[in-house]
Amino acid sequence: MSPKDLPEAGAGIPERLYTMKEVAAASGLFLKSVYRLADQGKLRVVRVGSRSVRVPASALAQLLQGRDDGQHVPRRKRSGAKAPGSWSPPHG
Repeated sequence: MSPKDLPEAGAGIPERLYTMKEVAAASGLFLKSVYRLADQGKLRVVRVGSRSVRVPASALAQLLQGRDDGQHVPRRKRSGAKAPGSWSPPHG
Protein backbone atom coordinates (compact mmCIF):
# COMPACT_ATOMS: atom_id res chain seq x y z
CA MET A 1 0.00 0.00 0.00
CA SER A 2 1.41 3.38 -0.97
CA PRO A 3 0.71 6.72 0.77
CA LYS A 4 -1.65 7.73 -2.04
CA ASP A 5 -3.82 4.69 -1.17
CA LEU A 6 -4.34 5.92 2.39
CA PRO A 7 -7.56 7.80 3.09
CA GLU A 8 -7.26 11.55 3.52
CA ALA A 9 -7.82 13.23 6.88
CA GLY A 10 -11.50 13.53 7.67
CA ALA A 11 -12.39 10.51 5.53
CA GLY A 12 -14.15 8.70 8.36
CA ILE A 13 -11.01 7.78 10.30
CA PRO A 14 -11.12 9.24 13.81
CA GLU A 15 -8.27 11.53 14.76
CA ARG A 16 -6.27 10.67 17.89
CA LEU A 17 -7.28 12.77 20.88
CA TYR A 18 -4.83 13.71 23.63
CA THR A 19 -5.55 14.61 27.23
CA MET A 20 -4.53 18.04 28.44
CA LYS A 21 -1.86 16.36 30.58
CA GLU A 22 -0.41 14.60 27.52
CA VAL A 23 -0.34 17.92 25.63
CA ALA A 24 1.48 19.57 28.53
CA ALA A 25 4.09 16.81 28.57
CA ALA A 26 4.57 16.83 24.80
CA SER A 27 4.83 20.61 24.56
CA GLY A 28 6.83 21.30 27.71
CA LEU A 29 4.13 23.66 29.00
CA PHE A 30 2.56 23.74 32.42
CA LEU A 31 -0.85 22.10 32.53
CA LYS A 32 -2.40 25.42 33.55
CA SER A 33 -0.86 27.05 30.45
CA VAL A 34 -2.42 24.41 28.20
CA TYR A 35 -5.85 25.09 29.71
CA ARG A 36 -5.26 28.84 29.33
CA LEU A 37 -4.44 28.43 25.62
CA ALA A 38 -7.64 26.44 25.17
CA ASP A 39 -9.69 29.07 27.03
CA GLN A 40 -8.20 31.80 24.82
CA GLY A 41 -9.09 29.86 21.68
CA LYS A 42 -5.44 29.38 20.75
CA LEU A 43 -5.65 25.60 21.16
CA ARG A 44 -8.53 23.69 19.60
CA VAL A 45 -10.20 21.23 21.95
CA VAL A 46 -13.03 18.74 21.67
CA ARG A 47 -15.47 18.24 24.53
CA VAL A 48 -15.83 14.59 25.52
CA GLY A 49 -18.79 14.04 27.78
CA SER A 50 -19.96 16.83 30.02
CA ARG A 51 -16.70 17.65 31.81
CA SER A 52 -13.71 16.38 29.83
CA VAL A 53 -11.86 17.97 26.94
CA ARG A 54 -9.33 16.46 24.56
CA VAL A 55 -6.94 17.96 22.02
CA PRO A 56 -7.00 16.55 18.48
CA ALA A 57 -3.63 15.42 17.10
CA SER A 58 -3.79 18.13 14.42
CA ALA A 59 -4.20 20.85 17.08
CA LEU A 60 -1.25 19.47 19.04
CA ALA A 61 0.83 19.43 15.85
CA GLN A 62 -0.14 23.07 15.22
CA LEU A 63 0.88 24.03 18.75
CA LEU A 64 4.25 22.31 18.39
CA GLN A 65 4.77 23.80 14.92
CA GLY A 66 4.00 27.27 16.28
CA ARG A 67 6.72 26.85 18.88
CA ASP A 68 9.19 25.78 16.18
CA ASP A 69 8.23 28.78 14.01
CA GLY A 70 9.01 31.18 16.85
CA GLN A 71 5.42 32.13 17.69
CA HIS A 72 5.08 33.08 21.32
CA VAL A 73 3.83 30.19 23.41
CA PRO A 74 4.46 30.27 27.17
CA ARG A 75 7.29 28.00 28.16
CA ARG A 76 8.01 26.21 31.38
CA LYS A 77 9.71 28.25 34.05
CA ARG A 78 13.39 27.69 34.55
CA SER A 79 14.66 25.71 37.46
CA GLY A 80 15.59 27.53 40.64
CA ALA A 81 19.16 28.13 39.45
CA LYS A 82 20.07 31.79 39.15
CA ALA A 83 21.57 33.28 36.04
CA PRO A 84 25.26 34.10 36.27
CA GLY A 85 25.82 37.59 37.63
CA SER A 86 22.28 37.88 38.98
CA TRP A 87 21.77 39.95 42.10
CA SER A 88 21.17 38.31 45.45
CA PRO A 89 20.66 40.00 48.81
CA PRO A 90 23.65 40.22 51.14
CA HIS A 91 23.92 37.61 53.83
CA GLY A 92 24.26 38.56 57.39
